[in-house]
Amino acid sequence: MKLIFEFHPFFMRKIIILSIIAFSFMNIAISQEEVHPCGTPNYFSDWDLEYSAHPEKFTRGGDSILYIPLSLHNVGSDQGSGYLQNSRILESLCRINEDFKPANIQFFLAGNITYINNSAWNNHQEILTGADMMLKNNIKNSVNIYYNSTAAGNGGYNLPYAGISMLKTFVNATAHTLTHELGHAFSVQHTFLGWEGKVYDNNFYKTPAPQKVTYDYTLFKDSLITNKTIIDTAFVELVDGSNCAIAADKTCDTKADYLAYRWPCNSDGTSMQLQKDPNGADFRSDGTLYMTYSNDACQNRFSNDQIARMRANILNKKKDMLYNQSPPIVISTNPILIFPIDSQIVQYDNVKLNWDATPNATSYLVHLSRFKAMDILEVDTIVTANSLNVKKLIKDRVYYWRVKPFNEKYFCTNYTTQLFRTVDFTNNIDIEEIGLELYPNPISMGNDIQIINNNLKEDTNLKIYNTNGELINNQTIDGNSTMIHIPENLSTGLYLLQFNQKNKVVVKKINIVN
Repeated sequence: MKLIFEFHPFFMRKIIILSIIAFSFMNIAISQEEVHPCGTPNYFSDWDLEYSAHPEKFTRGGDSILYIPLSLHNVGSDQGSGYLQNSRILESLCRINEDFKPANIQFFLAGNITYINNSAWNNHQEILTGADMMLKNNIKNSVNIYYNSTAAGNGGYNLPYAGISMLKTFVNATAHTLTHELGHAFSVQHTFLGWEGKVYDNNFYKTPAPQKVTYDYTLFKDSLITNKTIIDTAFVELVDGSNCAIAADKTCDTKADYLAYRWPCNSDGTSMQLQKDPNGADFRSDGTLYMTYSNDACQNRFSNDQIARMRANILNKKKDMLYNQSPPIVISTNPILIFPIDSQIVQYDNVKLNWDATPNATSYLVHLSRFKAMDILEVDTIVTANSLNVKKLIKDRVYYWRVKPFNEKYFCTNYTTQLFRTVDFTNNIDIEEIGLELYPNPISMGNDIQIINNNLKEDTNLKIYNTNGELINNQTIDGNSTMIHIPENLSTGLYLLQFNQKNKVVVKKINIVN
């Protein structure tokens, strides 16, 4: 049975919200409180039905690469916190381009990432709230992706003619959830279509599956439905493929699959759960397909027919997105960090990070952290210049910083990482605790400073920096006293002596006068 709803064009102009099924995908080991893999609705549009009936009528573009624009929206709280880390966004973009490479479909940034401060949208529990978010912020002629903290209880969902919502925790370098949702955006259905909201387990396996499955309409949220065909019943796909053109996803090179919940695969890439089709034939689901619910580690491909459908959908239904088909410009070199140099000491409250412009890069992701693992960030920003001013850091701390170059079509690049130390140049720092004395201080240009070692039992590295953090002198103290010559061409003013002794670092300022 088909349900067809039509609304007056006035309402269609105001809001286009498709009926959404809020799936309850549960295995015995999965509780209702856990995240559902996907909240994309089960429906075939008029275009989907036409393509399924006559795929030969639609162009697919041969082997040409189709470049698709993405508009990315990072949603946070009303106070401007809780954004998804930019590094994970770029890692995810690299991931989807790898996943879609066999389909000759690639993605690029249509513009800068937008940041939306709206707690209700960020933590939305209802699909309609997500639809409102999209329809008020979408950018035309691109796939709009929103990073949210809840995504209405799903790992992700795609609203046709609106956009994609992604749960932030499902966005990283190894997850295929965004690949799955982009498949939906280009008209590819779940391989198990019709089984959403149902649990297939060993008790179910005792008898053959039914010929048809009926959708549970209590799963629908309140929606305005445009003239799209909503599925009421679906044929259950047979193992022999004899009904593949009319059953489930109507795609004949994706085999029978009844598992509408997250599942692990075995060493063959198929499900551990054995299933029985309506004819009594036993089978296991193919976990290699992105449009299943197998774990990320199992998935690695779209089928040929799925690829053909996506390319036909883009070329015949979404042609307005094909406005920039130039190939990507590859970034083949890593960024070179100029200042601070590795282990350099800098003034804590005014640090200007600087790096060489990387060939072919148009943007840079800059991270700053007090932790080597970079798991907690002080700075997570994207800039177009090759420098960044950072103020009000904590003094007497080690900071790690790294830079990743990219451009609108090339994201799979590397970081360069270094560290620096912060001090307060305006304060004297006692060095007597390691048994050193300086004389004289202040000192005139062209004279010597005597480093007197009163109680030094190990070698100590000595470095002299100017207030810009530039290294002036570097040597090792290994005797009772050492003379440091102050060059005549140095400017008058404040300089910093850094003493490095195993894990202990202390500094002393010196004043150079005429």
